[in-house]
Amino acid sequence: CGVISLPQTGQTKCYDTAGIEIPCAGTGQDGEIQAGVEWPNPRFAVNGDCVMDNLTGLMWAKNGNLAGTKNWNGAIDYANNSTLCCYTDWRLPNLNELESLVNADVSDQAAWLNTQGFTNVQSNDYWSSTTIKKNTIYAWSISLKVSDGGFLSFGIKTSATYYVLPVRAGQYGNADPLYPANIWKTGQTTSYYAGDDGDLEMGVSWPSPRFSATICADGTSNCINDNLTGLIWTKDAKTPSPPACTPGTNKTWQEALDHVKCLNNNSYLGYTDWRLPNRKELRSLIDY
Repeated sequence: CGVISLPQTGQTKCYDTAGIEIPCAGTGQDGEIQAGVEWPNPRFAVNGDCVMDNLTGLMWAKNGNLAGTKNWNGAIDYANNSTLCCYTDWRLPNLNELESLVNADVSDQAAWLNTQGFTNVQSNDYWSSTTIKKNTIYAWSISLKVSDGGFLSFGIKTSATYYVLPVRAGQYGNADPLYPANIWKTGQTTSYYAGDDGDLEMGVSWPSPRFSATICADGTSNCINDNLTGLIWTKDAKTPSPPACTPGTNKTWQEALDHVKCLNNNSYLGYTDWRLPNRKELRSLIDY
């Protein structure tokens, strides 16, 4: 049991390696398993110039083109100084908050959001308030371009070609049981500009310890429990294999799916419900 529950990605379809849609049964893909909390219906509720996300508890600006394009500092300043729906505590979303809007079942994210109560969401990149730690002149963004489908992207902070979507509310520190899928902190604690992710540190706090060794069903200690999400991971991150499964670290996507089937057929570590993580599960491991 974790502090938070990750939501479904939205993906309901499955594909072969050529990108052709196929029946999901037996594939082990995200579209078949659909792991995570189911989205409420309706997912979004419009209230004047604001849109409430009933999944996460975040409130968003309805208009996806309030400010045009800004550089990163300008985007933070614009969001922090926004007044919408009588609220003055708006901010630029961190990467986890911004990514929560992505629906992995559609390629045109902007068009989809514009059918969910938003207006003027652009088929372009939107800034997050999260800096890229490896090179701090860059910040993370989400691409809503048709060609990218919600791709995690980045831009140099001085570039004035990215859009702004202010957000407010959500979680800070403690989980909120009123919403099924709380947003967790990105891990970023260093601030590079007032009002950025490292300054505000929005989201549910990580438990301490974040990860702990746990006894697997076969009695060994080769499992790792994520105390934030409740997910159990294999301790061995190098394509773990019982003797009956093909060894080797590097796999194609299909080989990886087939390998997980082999793990389940051989009750690896005493479990038969292993899966490849979906995009939200895999990204939940990252400390920004």
